[in-house]
Amino acid sequence: MVSPIIICDGVIRSGSTWSFNVCRLLGQLLAERRCETPISQYLDEQQLDQFLRAEAYLCKGPAIIKGHVTGPLALEWIRTGRAKAVCTFRDPRDCVASDLAFFAGGFNISVNRVNTSLASLASYLDFGRTLFVRYEDMMEDRPNQIRRIAAHLNVAIDQKVLERIDDQTNIHSARKIARQLASRADDQIDVVLNSHRRDIKTLLHDNHIGTGKVGKWKHDLTDEQGQYLTRLFRRSLITLGYETEASIQAIGPESPAPGATSSDSISAPPC
Repeated sequence: MVSPIIICDGVIRSGSTWSFNVCRLLGQLLAERRCETPISQYLDEQQLDQFLRAEAYLCKGPAIIKGHVTGPLALEWIRTGRAKAVCTFRDPRDCVASDLAFFAGGFNISVNRVNTSLASLASYLDFGRTLFVRYEDMMEDRPNQIRRIAAHLNVAIDQKVLERIDDQTNIHSARKIARQLASRADDQIDVVLNSHRRDIKTLLHDNHIGTGKVGKWKHDLTDEQGQYLTRLFRRSLITLGYETEASIQAIGPESPAPGATSSDSISAPPC
């Protein structure tokens, strides 16, 4: 039986690390049942395509890969069913608000980071082979989303296993891991984004876990920023069910990008 390649993608700050860890534990379970050896790691767009091109055939068990932008070969593998995909999404305004605290690069940088990762959704929507996990649904009922992911990956689990996976991946466990990273040995962490300490197994950063609040943008962003993002992400917000044409029109006249300069160029997301 061919071991699965599982790609955990998603919009930045939409719960993709949570879905990665659920898939990682499901992959471990499947590997134990088959007496195989799983692998799990973060790969960027180019690294993932190179892995699929040159290394995937060498895998002796499930390979669970996390990323945010997917290259042409990975998309082809998903489209043709050679790889499974789990893609998380969230109100992109909440993603921006969350990334502002996480990345600390400023409003326009966070907008562009979210905008870039939104592009993958457009491709996945065309394939019909990707399991989409809405962040808000995950926060409301994690066990049900774990069941959906397990079914998508064809991994049978009972209630006891489900509860064990939930216990290891919920926000409380993730926050505990993140807080411990400051004292972790160097061989258990790496340093990414210049200063973030990251657990090499779970891929959780030391500042990874915020409040997890739904509707965060309404409290953490200014009214001007919120209105700007609502217009910028208009098509995505309507497609994903966060707004309607009428609700967007009701926010009033258009305003320029908050803090933007004449050199800023933020394009609308494709989905």
